Amino acid sequence: MIVGDPTKFAMSVDIIDEWNVDDTFNNGIMFFIINSIMFPQQVNNITLNVNVREVYKSFQNIGVNTQIFYMNKEDAFKALYKLVYPEDLDLDNDNRFEISPYEFNDFNHLVFAVSNGKYIRFLASSLVYDTKESTCLLENIDIIELFITAEDLKKIILDIEKGEMKKFIG
Repeated sequence: MIVGDPTKFAMSVDIIDEWNVDDTFNNGIMFFIINSIMFPQQVNNITLNVNVREVYKSFQNIGVNTQIFYMNKEDAFKALYKLVYPEDLDLDNDNRFEISPYEFNDFNHLVFAVSNGKYIRFLASSLVYDTKESTCLLENIDIIELFITAEDLKKIILDIEKGEMKKFIG
């Protein structure tokens, strides 16, 4: 199942029957397709009932930050990472900017989104985790980037609500 335009931005999910003993969790695969590039590049077992719902909710609550929106992609990715995963433990995580599901995060595949009110900017990267420092390395990373209109994202949300993915959002 795909929602969106795979040449711009789309989400693809498929149930893998062999990974399921019943219909409880709907284990399968999930990818974002950003500028015709599948992200992440590796296949992971995703609990679709949880993760599609999580992404769906994230799509509806993308944060607006014009300063970050207009930064170059490397600085924007770092700024969003620091908002979502602040070093200061007294600060709250600002999860409005993260759209990657938990099971992507388990493998350090991060997808952020930021809006300027009219457009949505997506930034995705697979990071290396530094266990000694307990953080992801943010220097010299490959970042996939895309801009779509807020209206395009609303169409994707509607496709999730009315299409085959509806069964995952409850």
